Amino acid sequence: MGEGFYRPHEIDLPAAVRAALPAVVRVYTRIQLWVHVYPTPEQTQEARQRPGAYQTQYRPEGGVIWPSHLSSTDLLALRNDPLARIQAGRFELVEATRHLDLPDLREPAQVLTRTLGSGATGFILGFRGDRAVIATNYHLARAAIGRHARQDGVYDWQPVPTRDVRIGTNLVPENLTYDHVLEEVELVCNASFDDWQGGNDWALLTVPAASLPVARGLPLAARPSAGEEVWGLGFPARSARPEKTGYADADGTLRVTHGVLLGTETGGAGWRAELDGLSGSSGSPVMNAQGEVVGLLRNHTHYHFPDTGPIDRRFMEYGGQAQLAPTDTIQKIIAEAGLTLHRS
Repeated sequence: MGEGFYRPHEIDLPAAVRAALPAVVRVYTRIQLWVHVYPTPEQTQEARQRPGAYQTQYRPEGGVIWPSHLSSTDLLALRNDPLARIQAGRFELVEATRHLDLPDLREPAQVLTRTLGSGATGFILGFRGDRAVIATNYHLARAAIGRHARQDGVYDWQPVPTRDVRIGTNLVPENLTYDHVLEEVELVCNASFDDWQGGNDWALLTVPAASLPVARGLPLAARPSAGEEVWGLGFPARSARPEKTGYADADGTLRVTHGVLLGTETGGAGWRAELDGLSGSSGSPVMNAQGEVVGLLRNHTHYHFPDTGPIDRRFMEYGGQAQLAPTDTIQKIIAEAGLTLHRS
């Protein structure tokens, strides 16, 4: 496996994969955590059982606030966990509560984190009228889906404006940060909550086509095959790999990973791939050598090492296996909606 998170110029790419780079976009989710910290586990458990303890707050201007209830012991463990640095949510939670003196905490404390900063990934599928259609994960569009009560799934074209998600694009070819942010986003279709939990982790968004510097979407692969080489294009955040790997720290800029399709997951929901991924890689298009998308990166497992147990504490060094959401339902929807690959 070509382990690593490489800048596009640092890795040899098939011409079709390199041509796909402009169709990748960054997805900003606008999530904050309202952290409640309690001196004892007993107080924490009591708070978690109160009615409304995990009620989502939807901000009128867009974005959500999710409650989190932790004991001082829980939070201390997070502070000492090296994985917390590379996981969206945990990183912001730890940083926002760094000022708390946990051993001497006597009263519950409440802290609002900053917006989760890593962003994530999506890609342009094609065009419909004057809108560009973007594929990403259900879990990245979860705030918009919840606000509009679409958890049962929407499988035809039903656009609703949303400010819970923003799209970052790139107007300068040499710039890898994709920090030109588009606000005019619509949520048009999405999987159901049950779909998401079963591995069909997808949602479709649109933005004005004229605001994007790209005129071509990415085709979906008809029949992926185990053993195929694949490349993932996304925005992994805050990796801490050792210098021996020969590439710079993944800092939320556009990166390429390389691997192989391993086979379908149990139950046939999607594919597994020997492919690196971190927080921020969610929604990445995983492509074959022909530049066709074989799936959306939705999650990542850890390798099992005998000396570290089932949760690999060397995850930052060795990677694992990517789990890919299938594109079957998306293919059907875009065919019925009449998408075109090229902008007219």
